[in-house]
Amino acid sequence: MYSIIHDSIIQPKNILLYRNKSSWFTTFYLLFLVLLVSISTFVYVFGYNSSSVMTSDVTSCSFVNDEFFCTTEGIREFNLSGYTIYIFNKEETIPSNIRDNALIFMGSSFTVYADQKMLFSLPVPTRYIQSGFDAFFEFFHTTLKVGLIINSLISNLFFLLFVVFISTFSFMRIRQFIPYGKIFKLVVFATTPLAFLLAIYHLLGLPDLVFFLFILIGYRSVFVLQRELFFQTSVYLEGQAMKKEESPSVSETEDKETEEDADIEED
Repeated sequence: MYSIIHDSIIQPKNILLYRNKSSWFTTFYLLFLVLLVSISTFVYVFGYNSSSVMTSDVTSCSFVNDEFFCTTEGIREFNLSGYTIYIFNKEETIPSNIRDNALIFMGSSFTVYADQKMLFSLPVPTRYIQSGFDAFFEFFHTTLKVGLIINSLISNLFFLLFVVFISTFSFMRIRQFIPYGKIFKLVVFATTPLAFLLAIYHLLGLPDLVFFLFILIGYRSVFVLQRELFFQTSVYLEGQAMKKEESPSVSETEDKETEEDADIEED
């Protein structure tokens, strides 16, 4: 794997040396690239230390009659892994000055807001309520972290697959000479520099303009691979054409043999 990473970044034309790698290896290599691009999510989830302590003593909230109930007045705003959490009693009204994106617990329901518009609302299962307020939010926080990681992995997987799929279009001219599976495999290896650049982009939180710049820089390996593959294919086809010109056709050989047989009979 190290040699593929090295060649894809330093000498992209050598990617052709790995054309016979198995499909399983290619799949695991693609997953490695997905993990690489998603590394910022792991750093964020496990390095975020500004989450609120969601306990009954700190929030002054608990479960009463299987519903969220708080003894303090006003807007009760908390933070979990960068997400804004609100807790309201059932009889309270959600104010208009809440943050644009928020997770709201009210009564016995859980509601997700985006741009101050409700996306969906779900009832909180009774079995989780019965576990207690502290245990519930400990479970909810863990679920939120896992959800962030899974969402990042899936979105980056689809993004890389989309990039690879679009990149294979530029190889269609040699599709009749090289199986699509090999082209796809080589392009996956060639996207290694792009994956490293995207990992840096997400880790440092760089501007959008840098994202497009990194896309262009990361595509260098794909361009070099395309040029080398076209060159090697043309060399191979020229060699095959020269062999056909040098070797006599079957019909010519048969004609010569017939003429030789006729000469022998005349003698």
